[in-house]
Amino acid sequence: MSRETTTTIHSPAAMLLGLICAGTTGYVLLEDVVYGAAFTVPHLLAIVTILIAIAAGHMAWPALRSGRILGGLGLAVLFVAATAYVVVSSGSRNAEHSARKAEAINQANADRAVIEPKLKEAREMLDTQRMRVRKECNTGEGTLCKGAKASLAVYEAAVSGYEGKLEKLPPHREANAGFAHVARVIAALPGVSMLAPEIEGRLALVMPFLLVLVVEAGTVVFFGLALGHKARAVVIEPPSVTRAPVAGNVVALRPVPIDPVLAAVRRIGPCSNVELAREIGCTPSAATKMRRRVRQHLEVRREGGRLRIAAR
Repeated sequence: MSRETTTTIHSPAAMLLGLICAGTTGYVLLEDVVYGAAFTVPHLLAIVTILIAIAAGHMAWPALRSGRILGGLGLAVLFVAATAYVVVSSGSRNAEHSARKAEAINQANADRAVIEPKLKEAREMLDTQRMRVRKECNTGEGTLCKGAKASLAVYEAAVSGYEGKLEKLPPHREANAGFAHVARVIAALPGVSMLAPEIEGRLALVMPFLLVLVVEAGTVVFFGLALGHKARAVVIEPPSVTRAPVAGNVVALRPVPIDPVLAAVRRIGPCSNVELAREIGCTPSAATKMRRRVRQHLEVRREGGRLRIAAR
């Protein structure tokens, strides 16, 4: 008799959550392909690594529990290595997004800092030129008046140009504003000695990887809850024996049917009354009654407060 382990789905909801987490991780690693980049060997390796992390994390413990120590340890090493690769790769992608966003905000703020003083100066010069136009054109449309109006048009065009550039820029924002606010809140807590800028820097460093680690851990945990292992006894039947033909004057004996209790005990070996009932497919009380009918063929003893039933 041997035991065979099969994989079963315990929770479809956990399976769906595991698929969502795995799909999210895959999207982070393959985002450039989604937006038109060529599918390359690193992309293929990323997909295979995600599958290895999920499969190794699910299969490592059953292998160790069944006594396959080297295989279980190999799966554990694969799980740790694959998970580390996925976390580092996805975290770096996430950090790149955060860095590009912060860079865009800083560039917009820098452009605004250059344009705003020029716009202020241009508006002041425009106001001065308007006063000059009123002065020169007060006595009529002379040469000086025409020159002043021409200069006024140039100043007005300059102001309009600077205003157009400012309209295209986003409003002034703080890079990593969310992290900065959280850092100020943490720094205000009692017992915290770190300054807000230092806390902000650490948050910006850790959070992209922490988010990916949560998603990757969710993938393994949800798949672990969704998939289970079920061991069942497998009875190895003896090889069939060819019976000699029965003579005409000999009566062939019909095989006596085996009692279900004896058959169950022979399949699973020594067991408790609850395990016997589960194997037969009845309640424990019904198993007790059926067991009494064949008690002469059974050896029943109590071990540690539990019945152990075995065939004689």
